[in-house]
Amino acid sequence: MTARVCERDGCEVEVTGRRTRCSEHQAEHRREAQRERMRQTRTSAHAGLCASKTVSPDDADREAKARTALERADDVPDDLLDLIKTDPGAPFEHAAALAKMRAKDSADWARVKPALKAAGVPIGDLERAMGTGEGGDGKPGRPLEFKDPEPWPEPVDGATLLDDLVTLLKHYVSLPNGGASAVALWALYTWCFRAFPVSPYLMVTAPERGAGKSRVTELLSYMVQRPKPVSDASVAALFRQIESDGPTLLFDEAQAFLNRRPDDPTGGILRAGFTRRLANVDRMVGEGASLEVRSFSTFCPKAMNGRKLTKSDEMLTDRSVVLPMTRATRAYPHLRADRDPVGEDIRRRCARWRDDHQSELREADPDVGARINRLADIWRPLFAIADAAGGEWPKKARAAADALAAVAGTFDSKETLGTMLLADVRAVFEAKGNPKRIKSDDLDKALRALPERPWESMPKTGKAITSEARGRMLRDYGVKTKTLRFDDGRDVKGYLRAAFEGAWSSWLSEGGGNQPVDPLTCLETRGSGDPQPVDGDRGVNGSESAETPAKQGVSTGQRVGNRGSRREGAPEQSSNPPKLPSQPPGEPTAGDAYRRRSDGE
Repeated sequence: MTARVCERDGCEVEVTGRRTRCSEHQAEHRREAQRERMRQTRTSAHAGLCASKTVSPDDADREAKARTALERADDVPDDLLDLIKTDPGAPFEHAAALAKMRAKDSADWARVKPALKAAGVPIGDLERAMGTGEGGDGKPGRPLEFKDPEPWPEPVDGATLLDDLVTLLKHYVSLPNGGASAVALWALYTWCFRAFPVSPYLMVTAPERGAGKSRVTELLSYMVQRPKPVSDASVAALFRQIESDGPTLLFDEAQAFLNRRPDDPTGGILRAGFTRRLANVDRMVGEGASLEVRSFSTFCPKAMNGRKLTKSDEMLTDRSVVLPMTRATRAYPHLRADRDPVGEDIRRRCARWRDDHQSELREADPDVGARINRLADIWRPLFAIADAAGGEWPKKARAAADALAAVAGTFDSKETLGTMLLADVRAVFEAKGNPKRIKSDDLDKALRALPERPWESMPKTGKAITSEARGRMLRDYGVKTKTLRFDDGRDVKGYLRAAFEGAWSSWLSEGGGNQPVDPLTCLETRGSGDPQPVDGDRGVNGSESAETPAKQGVSTGQRVGNRGSRREGAPEQSSNPPKLPSQPPGEPTAGDAYRRRSDGE
C-alpha cells in the first residue's frame, strides 16, 4: 500500500495499509467523509433533474418577451439573461439603467422582472439597489427640475402685463380691496427678486377655512418663477433647494411648519430669508479631514397661506404683504388641476420684462411715502416694479398698500400682553382724571377690575397679576416705580404719569384708544377715511366698488364688483378663463440676447 500523510492541523503521521485515518483525528476524518458523500448525492440528483427538465412554451414565451424588452431599454445589455449564468452580479451593476427602464416603461419592467427572478436573481435586493422612486437614476424620489420659459421675443408693456395678471386673479378668486394688485406685483417680483436686497413674503390668511387661501397659492404656482409647492420639507432640503435653484417657495397651510416642536429650525429658515445679506445658514459638510463649514443662502421669494397666521407668528407678519381673506358670497369658476389657467405666454412675457428691466430695478429707489423701517422695506421692491411698469400702476401700487393696511387691521390688532398693559394703564389714568402720580397698589386694583382683561386671571398662572409681574412687564418699556409722596403724607411705591408718556407715544395709537400702534397704518393716509377702491376688488367691509376699466383691450367680462348679487343689466359671469391679448410670438431677433439671464448676473 502507498503511504499517505495526514495533513490535518500540521499532523505528519504516516498512515499505511487499510487504515486511512490517523489515530489522533479519527472524528474529523469521519465528518469529512460524510460531507463528501452528501455532495456526491446532491450532484447526481441535480444532474438527473437537469437531464429530465423541459422548458414549457409559456416559459419560452416569457423569456422571449423579456429579451425584447431588454433590447428596447437604454444602457441595459441585451444579453443580460445570459450574463447572469456566468456573473450573478450583472443585474446589480446595471441597477441604475434598470431603474430608468422602470421609470420609462413599467410594462417592460414587468416583463423583465419574472425572467430575472427565474434566473435566480434576488429581486428584493435588486429593487433596493434600483431605488424606490421614479427618477430613473437609481435613487429614491425624483430629481428637482425647473423648466424656465423662453423669454418673449419682443419688448413687453409692464402695465398691460400686470393688468392681465389682475384679470386672471379676479376671475378665479375673491380678494380684499387692493389684493389683486398686490398679488400681481408680487408675482412679477418673483421673476426679478435678485435685483433687490430684501425679499418681502406674501401671507394669505383668514380666520376660518373656505376663504380661498389655497386657491390663491395655486394660481401663484402658475404665475411665479420656478414655483416649488411645499407641504412638508426638512430644513436641509429647504436651504439646499434655495442655494442651488432660487425657487419660489409656496407653503400651503404654513401653520404646520410654525407649530412644530420649539427646537425645530424650519420656522427660523422662513424668518431668516428676508434680507439678502443676513439670509444665510451655516452647516458642516464633508467627512473626516475634508470636514468644513459652508454657508447656504435662504434668500428667495416665499408665499404662505394658513389660518390665523398673523397671530401665530408676528415675526413673519412683520416681513410680509398680508392678504386677509374672507369667504366669498358667490361661486367662482372652478380651477381645474389638469389645466393651466395662466398660459405659457404670460410666463414668457414675465421673463422678457425681467430681462429688460433687471438693471433698472437694481438702481431703483421708489418713493415709499410715510412708510418707515421694515414696512418700507416690504413695499419698496413692489413700488419699484410698479414705477418701472408705468401707466396707472405707480398709483395703484400705493393705493393697494394703503387699502391692505386698513383691512389688515380688522383681522389682527397686533396687541401683545405688554401693549395691552400699557393701554390699560393709560385707561386707568384717564378714568382717575389723569393725575400726576398713582400708587402701585391702586394701579393693580384698577387693572384687576377692568372687564374682559386678563389681569384677574393671567394666561399662564390663572391667578391675578402680581406687583412683581406688573413691574417686570413695565420695565421692558422703560417705566419703573419710584418712592413718591402722596396727599396723605405717606411715601409709597408708585408711578409718575410722565414716565408713561414715551411708552404710550411709541407703542400705542393716537387719540386715546386702547389699540397698539399698527405699523401698517402709519401712513400719510391716516385720518383720511376709508381707502378708495384700488382694482375693483371687494372693499374692506365687503361693499361693492367700481371696477377700473380694463386697459389696452383687456376685458374681464364680469359684473362690476366682486360680491353680492349681479348688477342689473351686467353680462353673466363666464366660466371660461378670460382671453388675454398677446403679441405675436415671431422669432427672436437677437438669439441668445433674449434668453434668460443666469442667476449670477
